[in-house]
Amino acid sequence: MSEPAPTQDELIRCLSELCGHGTEDAEAMTADELRRRVGCSRAALQTKLRDLHAAGRLVVSRKMVSDITGIERPQPAYRIRPEAV
Repeated sequence: MSEPAPTQDELIRCLSELCGHGTEDAEAMTADELRRRVGCSRAALQTKLRDLHAAGRLVVSRKMVSDITGIERPQPAYRIRPEAV
């Protein structure tokens, strides 16, 4: 069973620590990468990410990630706006 969803502040802190405060898409994390780090359900994480995006604190970009077949495909990736920290 998944752990409880992180609070918005916990998610901001986690993204800041893992992605830094840079502006490069390569520093952003996909939802699956972030979900594995924080240990919550996909639905709970998506809700928190939507809230952060609506508040203007989240930068959404694309990151090339290898899928199960080894083909690289663009995936949505997230990082915190530097001024939001």
